[in-house]
Amino acid sequence: MPPRTSRNATSAKAKPEACPQQNLPPAKSNNARSFPLTGPVERYVNDEGKVAVMYSPGFGGGWSSYEWCYSDNPKEQEIRAFDKDIVEAVLEEDYKLAASLANLKASGVDKEDNGYLESAARKVQIGWLNPGEEMNIDEYDGNETIIFKQNAVWMRS
Repeated sequence: MPPRTSRNATSAKAKPEACPQQNLPPAKSNNARSFPLTGPVERYVNDEGKVAVMYSPGFGGGWSSYEWCYSDNPKEQEIRAFDKDIVEAVLEEDYKLAASLANLKASGVDKEDNGYLESAARKVQIGWLNPGEEMNIDEYDGNETIIFKQNAVWMRS
């Protein structure tokens, strides 16, 4: 059984040479578009003042953790977890739009075939958090779980 990992750690499946931490040049694409990927990610806040976070319970491919280590955009995981426009598309059950926005905002590329992400978007759940609440999305074999900082068990050497 592969080791359990979190989004903030390189998984056993990840290819370290492809991670953004390695400062590799971005992947080339024939249909790349410019998109403001460096600014803050706008959050969706509901009428009760709670912040939406997207995650995908169930095994298969994750949503907010999918491919995050392979992108040249270090904000990809934050975009897939919190982006306001993507949350709105999921709430409206417009999964095709959610997949297109996820690709465009996270990678800067508007891919013609968003089949995987469109399918993954259909499994997305939205959790509602207090603003500023610290959490992580733990992923194992595509099954994503929200782990709150106050509930995390840390060890010291």
